[in-house]
Order: sequence, then structure tokens, then C-alpha cells
Amino acid sequence: MCICASDIQNSQGGNIPERICEILRGAFAREGCAAETLDLRDYSLLPCDGCGGCSGACARRAENEKGISGGMRHEQERCVRDRDFNRLYATAGKADFLFFVSPHHAPIPARLCMFLEKIRQLAVLPGWRDPSYRPGLSGRLSGIISYGAAGEGALMNDKAMVNDTIADALGSARVKVVPFNSRWNTGISLPACGVKAGEGGLPVREYDWKRIGAQVETYAEIVVQTGRTLHAIL
Repeated sequence: MCICASDIQNSQGGNIPERICEILRGAFAREGCAAETLDLRDYSLLPCDGCGGCSGACARRAENEKGISGGMRHEQERCVRDRDFNRLYATAGKADFLFFVSPHHAPIPARLCMFLEKIRQLAVLPGWRDPSYRPGLSGRLSGIISYGAAGEGALMNDKAMVNDTIADALGSARVKVVPFNSRWNTGISLPACGVKAGEGGLPVREYDWKRIGAQVETYAEIVVQTGRTLHAIL
């Protein structure tokens, strides 16, 4: 599952995250894996207000049955007030691999932030009530791809602000982010090769798509092969 996290509706530089996801889909196809894209711009997500309703929706105290008391009965994970999040979360839960494709937006786009904060709540609150609780996304493998830095020197900043932020939220839900290498342990960041002025004087980033394609395809292969290795071990 490739998740486009950009909030920008009409980018002068083209639909960058969709183009990256297209490369991912091709790479997955060559590995024998079906892939689809979830565009967060298609969802009207709401921020988490800490109501705690998800805790009761996910885990309720089981009634005494046949003289046996206690224990938790876990139900479908959901936010009690955000239907679009529930649709998105249920769809993501069907995937073996989750790829997040995100620009650097203070530090991450608003919809992605809302999605991740609710993933975390759905993991933490029921888990606080029942230590044996396993979140619905537990055990999934994930890749993270950030983009937008203009120049090699800014890449590590994108990693710290975007990749590491996403990885931290996913970790609370027991989603494992697959490293690209020892330095890029929370995914990769794709550099812009230049910036030009667009309509209205807005900056438009340019990318070396041949270079990006090779890097994205390599990362997709690493994630898939990691999944196969873990499956063989288990």
C-alpha cells in the first residue's frame, strides 16, 4: 500500500508523490506483489481530540460466561467520530507493506499527522488497559520516502523531520520501518536537483527521475526481501 501524504491539490511541479508511488507499484509488480495507492487528499480526516472513545471501542470488559470472569474482548479498531479515518485504517490494515511518501511540511502534512496520531491512540490506549493487546497494524513492514530538499546538504534534515517523525509514530503501533542502510535507518529522502520560479513566483522543484527511480526501486526490493526473510524465519 503506497500512501500519498501531500496536502497540495494543484502542484505546479506535477503530482510528485503519485509519481513516486507509480515507481513503487512497478517495483512491487516485478517482485510479484500487487500494490495500490491511497491518496490522503481523498479523505476528510479529523484531528484527535483525546476523547478516549477508541479505547472503549477497541477493548471492552468481557462479561462473565460459564463462570469465567475477567479478560478483555477486543472489537474492531475505530475512531468513534471519524468515518474517513476508519475507512483508511481498515484499507491499510489489509496490506503487508505500507509505504509512506511525504514532503517536508512543518514537519509533515496535516492529514498524515492526523492519520498517525490516531494510529498511535488505537495502539496505546487499549494497550494501557490490556498489556496483551496487539494493534491491528502490528507486525506490518513499512517504508518511508520523503522528498523536497533542494540539495544534498538538506537531506539529513528531511530525514530527522519527516522520516524519523513518521517512524516514531509507527513504532508505537508496532509497525517496523525497514532501513535502507545503516545511515538511512528510517527510509530514504529524495533530493530536488534544482528550483525554478513557477507561476506567481512560487518555487517549483525539479527532480532527476532516473536517479530517483533507481533508488526507490532498490528500497522497494529491500522491503519485500526483508518480509520474505522474516516469513521464512517464522
